[in-house]
Amino acid sequence: MKAVVLAGGRGTRLRPLSLERPKPLVPIHGRAILDWIIDSLPGYFDEVLLACNYMKDEINRYYGGRDVGVEVRVVDEPRPLGTGGAIKNMEPYIDGDFVVFNGDILSSIDVDGLVGYHRSKGGVGAIALWGVENPGRYGIVGLDGDGRINRFVEKPSPDEVFSNLINAGIYVFDQEVFGYMERGRKTSVEREVFPRLVDDLYGYRFDGYWVDIGTPSSYIDAHQILDSDRERSNMIRGSVEGSYLYDGVVVEEDVVVENSVLLEGVELKEGSRVCNSVVGSGSIIMDSVVEGSVVGDGCKVSGVCVCDGVRVWNGVDLSRDGFEVM
Repeated sequence: MKAVVLAGGRGTRLRPLSLERPKPLVPIHGRAILDWIIDSLPGYFDEVLLACNYMKDEINRYYGGRDVGVEVRVVDEPRPLGTGGAIKNMEPYIDGDFVVFNGDILSSIDVDGLVGYHRSKGGVGAIALWGVENPGRYGIVGLDGDGRINRFVEKPSPDEVFSNLINAGIYVFDQEVFGYMERGRKTSVEREVFPRLVDDLYGYRFDGYWVDIGTPSSYIDAHQILDSDRERSNMIRGSVEGSYLYDGVVVEEDVVVENSVLLEGVELKEGSRVCNSVVGSGSIIMDSVVEGSVVGDGCKVSGVCVCDGVRVWNGVDLSRDGFEVM
């Protein structure tokens, strides 16, 4: 069986973390998002097809010399084709039922359970569903008593909300779905294909966790949800709460870190405070406050307040005297 991962996005909302690494390779607990998805597949999957456009060569190099237990093929998408166009582009490689993952989703879904549910129900496919409190950012679905999807609205306005069940970005299809897409045409599977398949799709609800890693705050959430007992080599003298620290991080005395992610080799000097933020590899923060923001790789932040959604691009030297690109 084949798995398709839609991995062509630019990850603009995660910048600067995604400036020099494709979003599907952004690390979660030291492992690429794609690695987490591949590891969730049952043993009967024989190939993973990665639909790639942006920085596809980086993804190709990453998997070119690694054994991940299943064959990985990078399929070039010469121009962005949307979710539906990217799936249609995979048709020559598919010979039966197949599973599709959005490349920025981490979840506890039982893939074998999803496949089995689809085969027991029939229809063109099944969509994994997740319950949320505020569904307006997502595609919402309605179900009949047999689990058949009878209504689908993508990113509804407040007066259009009729359900808290959202499209979780994980699907299983049979080959009939390709007939609803045109090769080479940019297509949204959520807006153009699913509404045409109402009454021929089923919804599969699951428990556990689900994270859409599209923003810095959800990136932090993913580190908190996914437990890791991996030992790390860090020098911690300050206060660290609710945070994930990669290898080689230094937190000096009188430093406070809360609800944040610090990538490899970050140094936090005395007098600094980092809250609800992400700090990129090798960056140095001294006598500064970083709150609700993202500091890129290889930055130096000294004597300033970086707050309220500020993003410091990779390699910037930021101080009370101004800034420069190093």
